[in-house]
Amino acid sequence: MRGAAAARGMTAVVLFPGPVAARPGRSTAGPATSIEAPRVGASVVDIQETPAVPPMDPGGDERVGYFIAGGLLLFLGWGLGVLANLVLHVAAGSGGMTIGWMRITSTLGAYAWGVFGLGLVTGMIGVVLLALGRASPKARLVLPGYPY
Repeated sequence: MRGAAAARGMTAVVLFPGPVAARPGRSTAGPATSIEAPRVGASVVDIQETPAVPPMDPGGDERVGYFIAGGLLLFLGWGLGVLANLVLHVAAGSGGMTIGWMRITSTLGAYAWGVFGLGLVTGMIGVVLLALGRASPKARLVLPGYPY
């Protein structure tokens, strides 16, 4: 090493000691025209062997997810999609009312019927998830990535 690198105390690591012609994968044509072949060996890692996310611990309580998802779908579907929709249309009366950008009248239009139907289906999916949660075996609660 020479110059500024030597003054700073930096060291160089030599991967292939010896002349250029003695290194594997190098030609004897010189450094300007030589082509180095890639080395295959221990430094090659198969990316498919290492998972991007570590596997979860088995034995967790899946019921928690069912209860949270089922309750949320039940609230959004039947609570907002059906109940709030009907209450707003009944409260609008014959004169109607304006909430923000929406004009709500006492009759159910195409949008209100769509929200009503979507709310019924969403609530039914929530009931199915709650039933799955009750039918699943109880286990201890395991949070992903937390060492137990």
